[in-house]
Amino acid sequence: MVSRMLALLIGILYPAYGSYRALKYSKYDEIKQWLIYWVVFAVFTFFETVTDFAVPWFPFYREIKLLIILWLVSPGTDGSSVLYGQIILPTLEENEGKILDFAIKTRNKFYKHAVQIFWRICSNVKNMCNYYSEMMVGLKI
Repeated sequence: MVSRMLALLIGILYPAYGSYRALKYSKYDEIKQWLIYWVVFAVFTFFETVTDFAVPWFPFYREIKLLIILWLVSPGTDGSSVLYGQIILPTLEENEGKILDFAIKTRNKFYKHAVQIFWRICSNVKNMCNYYSEMMVGLKI
């Protein structure tokens, strides 16, 4: 519990405040640094969610995650810039077209299914209204 609270404090609240200050004072270099951090943190959070199901039994798992977050957020180690520059950026650049295609297809499927669900709900509501109105007529209220 303590390591989770520290991870939230160090991994989210401190960077959020740093981002706020960078935006407030329009410091381009700091804004860029925090944007890089947030991209890396998003990727880290994705993998953290997957590994939380797979290896929570691993000794010192939460403490290791906390150390990784410290490495990512620390200006002295500049871990997020290292990870971004060496792994994330090249991967995104290499797969940008595939990622965009996937995002568009997923969005289109979502819209298609959302519209189908919407019309199904409308149909069910209409049927319920008809049913209850027929009941009311039968009761002669």
